[in-house]
Amino acid sequence: MPEVPLEAITGEITSQLDPRTKTQLENLKELSVSYYSKVRQCMKPWGEFANVRTMSKPQTAGEAGHRVYVNVFKYQGNYLCLVFLLFLYSVATNPYLLLGIGLGCFSHLYFATKRNPHDGSVKIAGRELSLGQQYGVTCACTIPLLFLGSAGSLLFWLIGASVVLVLFHASFVAVESSRVFEESV
Repeated sequence: MPEVPLEAITGEITSQLDPRTKTQLENLKELSVSYYSKVRQCMKPWGEFANVRTMSKPQTAGEAGHRVYVNVFKYQGNYLCLVFLLFLYSVATNPYLLLGIGLGCFSHLYFATKRNPHDGSVKIAGRELSLGQQYGVTCACTIPLLFLGSAGSLLFWLIGASVVLVLFHASFVAVESSRVFEESV
């Protein structure tokens, strides 16, 4: 097959994505990039976060509450990263959840790329699926897998484990402030 010089190739590359989907994806990208940069600015070095020399038992409940208040604000990026790692661990160790989330993402992206830009319909196997039917197919495929993977119990486990982890760390890391709230009797 003879080679075609690059200068001889002309034309325009067009995308199959619906313009509404492009706008949604661009907005999502902008939002996630700005949020990620904000979280990165709030993160403290992991050496400072995990420094056991700064940890001590609070003397009173007021001091523990003050420590939690200060440390949650100070280390919010680190805590968010730990919660995200807990989420990844719990999803990666549950094959039904992994399959359900993957199938849901794949079907949504498939429908988004094949969607008619005028009415949002997709033609599959000679049948035209409306936008509502597309969401119905996606839900019919993913909800049983999420149910089998106990997505609800995972959510509550994640919330509980995150709260315990954050409160435990935040209450034991000493703050530099000389002002400590004392309980008045």
